[in-house]
Amino acid sequence: MKIFLSYGHDNAAEALVLRIKTDLAHLGHDVWLDRERIEFGDDWRREVTEGIIESDQVLAFLSEHSTRWT
Repeated sequence: MKIFLSYGHDNAAEALVLRIKTDLAHLGHDVWLDRERIEFGDDWRREVTEGIIESDQVLAFLSEHSTRWT
């Protein structure tokens, strides 16, 4: 299964997301994580959109950082 992981980029959330990504990959899933799939100079919006569209599931991690008001 292709799984897209979405999260806010703060240290606390990232550690949890990386752990879950590793666990899912060990179970045989193809896990999409922005820091591994988007390279410098890429159109990040296009890459994220394609990652979501091509995935079977999207797993969103909500944290204080990701849901903050600016």
